[in-house]
Amino acid sequence: MAAVGEVFLLPRIDMADYSAFRAVLNGEQRGTSLPILYDEWLVLLAARRRERTEAGLVVREVPISVLQFAAYCESQEIKKPTVLTLDRFIAEVSQH
Repeated sequence: MAAVGEVFLLPRIDMADYSAFRAVLNGEQRGTSLPILYDEWLVLLAARRRERTEAGLVVREVPISVLQFAAYCESQEIKKPTVLTLDRFIAEVSQH
């Protein structure tokens, strides 16, 4: 999840794309991959949204697809993307 100025960006991943995102973001270290279940992902997002809203930030969801993300990783020559890569991606997508 990325912050740009006073806006905190959250990736909006559709349930149908979630397993594909998990496959792409299957990091070996704790905190580098997505939760196993989509419902766990939604709980994590809700907690992040609440934390950032309470901190006075505007929270904006950025809809993304696994195809967009894969193309971004390829263009950046990223072989093992992590959730940090996802943060950079949504920050760039939100600028356009």
